[in-house]
Amino acid sequence: MPDGTIFALKILDIEEQQSGLKELRAHQRLHHHQNVLRCIAGKETYSG
Repeated sequence: MPDGTIFALKILDIEEQQSGLKELRAHQRLHHHQNVLRCIAGKETYSG
C-alpha cells in the first residue's frame, strides 16, 4: 500500500472521529439545555 493511501485513510479516520465528537457535543448541548429548562420550570434543581 503506498504511503499516500495510508495517509488518506488516517485523514478519513480523524475526520470520522471529529464528526463523532461533534454529534456527541450536540447531544450534550441538547441535554444541558433540557436540564436548564427543567430548572426554570422548577421541576428539579439544576446540576451541571
